Amino acid sequence: TRLLAERNHFVTEAAKFKPSVAGVVVPARVEEIITRVRKMAAELDVNPDSIETVYRTIIDAFTRDEQARWRDMHGGAEK
Repeated sequence: TRLLAERNHFVTEAAKFKPSVAGVVVPARVEEIITRVRKMAAELDVNPDSIETVYRTIIDAFTRDEQARWRDMHGGAEK
């Protein structure tokens, strides 16, 4: 939990550097991460589908937090 909280803090702080709420998530980067963790899971003899599900859930939750932070910083404006 501590590491996830720390990661969430860094993710939401990154919102200051994003040009728009849509710019918070870069789909190609998400897929790079998923490919990497699936490979790691297979190397560790863990079900890659399960690991992918966990990572996508974390990414989705943190994306929502970062988008909310972006909106807070920009008065709710969507760009």
